[in-house]
Amino acid sequence: MQLNYKISIPSFQISEEDGRTTHYQIKVQNQNKEWVVQKRYSDFKRLKDSLTQYFGDILPDLPKKKYITFLVGKSDQELDQRRLELEKFLHVISQNERIINSGQFQSFLSLTQSKIQVTILQNFKFGIRDFYYSEDLLIILNAETNALSRFDAYIQNIIDDEATVPVGSIECWEHSVKSWTKKYNSQAICLYFHNQSLLVGLDNGMINYLTILPGKINTSYEIEQHQSRVMGVHLFNQLIHSVSKDQNYRVVNFQTGQLEVDYHHNYELTCLKFNEIRNCAFIGDRNGQIMIFQNSSKLITLDFNDQFLRDLTVDPIKNYLIGICFYTGSTIVYDIGGLGQEKNTKKITQFKNKDKSRCVCWSSSRGEVFIGNSDGTITIWSAKDCSPIKEYQVHQDEITKMIWNEESSILMTSSKDKTIKIICLPKRWDGEIIIEKQKKSLDDIEQWDQND
Repeated sequence: MQLNYKISIPSFQISEEDGRTTHYQIKVQNQNKEWVVQKRYSDFKRLKDSLTQYFGDILPDLPKKKYITFLVGKSDQELDQRRLELEKFLHVISQNERIINSGQFQSFLSLTQSKIQVTILQNFKFGIRDFYYSEDLLIILNAETNALSRFDAYIQNIIDDEATVPVGSIECWEHSVKSWTKKYNSQAICLYFHNQSLLVGLDNGMINYLTILPGKINTSYEIEQHQSRVMGVHLFNQLIHSVSKDQNYRVVNFQTGQLEVDYHHNYELTCLKFNEIRNCAFIGDRNGQIMIFQNSSKLITLDFNDQFLRDLTVDPIKNYLIGICFYTGSTIVYDIGGLGQEKNTKKITQFKNKDKSRCVCWSSSRGEVFIGNSDGTITIWSAKDCSPIKEYQVHQDEITKMIWNEESSILMTSSKDKTIKIICLPKRWDGEIIIEKQKKSLDDIEQWDQND
């Protein structure tokens, strides 16, 4: 797709308010219409910084600022020279098809606008680590994310045998009303829920196994599964699968207590995804590797050649495996269709998201990858041409979990900022509609009752 617009910067204006601020008039033309976008030099700088996160060092330089002109101002000749250099900058980057298809570039020139509707669930006591959602049920895993506050709670619980200062909890909401809460003296890290069975992985290495009935907890007991933080849990065919920072992948029969798999790895294990159709466990580690187990036997190890594989997602229909690395944002899509017979995989594509990527979702029908980041943004990528489509600031702190609903085009996100956001994305990315936000407090809207 080529850019069907003509871009120029025919003029600049000095602000009448302070007599110093320069606004560059960017004219955008196509066959049907023409409009002007007014930008300051700082806007160009933000555009380049944003694009650099995805496209690296291929971007041309912006004209440099001089310290002396900051103090005494710039002459009309100097401003006109900067105008020409900024125009050249736009012309160069508009030759790159991936850049012109990116949300950052199109937003900068007001080429397209897209509507998202955001519903906010807020006023939780702790940051949110994980959650489960269905039409009538919402299960939320809260955890104290402040290290100093956790330390104070741990000390108080040790000194005073009767103290129970929680550093985390799990809340169950049914039909928009909170039905029960269970508190923990260790951070609650991850959960799995299916058919009344609930697993909660804790920071101390324990797994809390619960069965729940409408309005209450039916049974609850803890399983000594690991020696340190549990990073992923799954229950399938009476087997509890779990991975931990203690470098172990373990599978336990929760009825007999028998240890079916006890695999020790060379590095910390950081994430677990399970494909029940194939009975496959996909496990990521801190060294950038993915191990694939089938029926308790290791099939293959994939190497990202990067560090800290933070999250995985699996498409069982198209046989895609998608992984992201935390520090660099490296994202790889694998075709795992050959696992069953030849035990091989094929890398389809790879791209670089922004640094400190935390979680990933995949839309099969749209061919889009959704990535939640530590700065509270979500980035949306086209897997077809590896172009960033959109970036939205949806949270004020790290995004911890995302759930994608294919049928309704809804993306749910949770964060350490103590909120859950329900984001309704447009069916298509064209159209000229403004972004809308709608806040909902758990205290007083739609019968969400925060009382214990």
